[in-house]
This record gives sequence, C-alpha cells and structure tokens, in this order.
Amino acid sequence: MGKKTLRFFLKKQREKKGLSIRALAKYSDVSDSFLSQIELGKRFPSAKVLRKLARPLGVKEEILMREAGYLPEMVREESAKYGVECVDVSKLSEEDKRLVRDMIVRLEEKREGKVSSG
Repeated sequence: MGKKTLRFFLKKQREKKGLSIRALAKYSDVSDSFLSQIELGKRFPSAKVLRKLARPLGVKEEILMREAGYLPEMVREESAKYGVECVDVSKLSEEDKRLVRDMIVRLEEKREGKVSSG
C-alpha cells in the first residue's frame, strides 16, 4: 500500500469503528491535528504512531506496518510460504527501525510456530 493510500485505509478503519478524529486522538494519544493531517495526506505516521493507532482501530499492528510499507508484504501461496520484498527503512528514526525489526522477528517466530497466533 504505502504513503499514497495508507491515509485512506486509516480513515476507512476509523469510520468503520464509528470514531471521530477527536475520539481516535483521545484513545490513541495522538493529537487530532496530526491525525487530520495524516488523513489529508500532509503527514505520514511513524511506526510508533501506527502502534498507538492499532488498538483503538481494532487492527493488528503488523497490518498497519505492512499497509504503511514498513514491513515486507506477506504473500499467501498454497504452500503457506512467505515471500519477502525489500523495504526501505533508511528514513525511519532509530526507534522506528527498532520497532520494525522487533515486529519482523515476532512475525518470523509466529510463522515458525514459536509463539501462539492469538
């Protein structure tokens, strides 16, 4: 998905939950003005902001990270193997890079059956 369409995905999820921008701001601890700028395409959320939005939107963190282009896209095949794309993280802060790395490790552990899927 990435920068051009993430804003539409976030807005759709917010509206699906019946949340106003102000309510989402309250539940996520992200300012309503920043959320508005994201939905207008004027700003792009960091991995840290996406993590804050996941729970109130009812969306798994991994999905938001993939939609933002921070994680490799999972490819579903009959063999249930994962495909991996290169992801440019060069413009992320060190904290966001750490969050993305941690999430990739969790996804790999989940894929290998080392953690529960719930």
